[in-house]
Amino acid sequence: GNWKNFTSLSVMLKNDGENDVTFDGVKLSLSNGKCLTPTVKDTKDVFCTVPADGQWHRYEFDLDNLYTDGRKSFFTLTRLSLKDVTGVDFCFSSGETADLCFDDIQLTPYEYPVSLFRFSFFDLITFFHSFFNLGVSSVIC
Repeated sequence: GNWKNFTSLSVMLKNDGENDVTFDGVKLSLSNGKCLTPTVKDTKDVFCTVPADGQWHRYEFDLDNLYTDGRKSFFTLTRLSLKDVTGVDFCFSSGETADLCFDDIQLTPYEYPVSLFRFSFFDLITFFHSFFNLGVSSVIC
């Protein structure tokens, strides 16, 4: 699907096990075969720790800060790269047996900025007329 209209993905996790579990990240597969991994919100890491405390914790991932195939790209990839997501994987690792629960997966929509300028058809004609006259007068001078 098209995920470019979202800025973050979040999930609630609870670890009922005896040991902390590493949340190795969210892997977003694209139709071109690439895999993008968003960073944990407000960090440069794609992984975090789920403590073994039996409590629910929300983990948020930034869709405006992405790694390509596990590596930070030379150029910045943003959520605009997510126009064709074909799969989502939540990856975890633990040296011991784990007892993880997850719930309430959410996507935060991107809010397009509201323009401070409002043009009517008349405003556009006036603008182009002024622009054209400015260009002609500067050539004549």
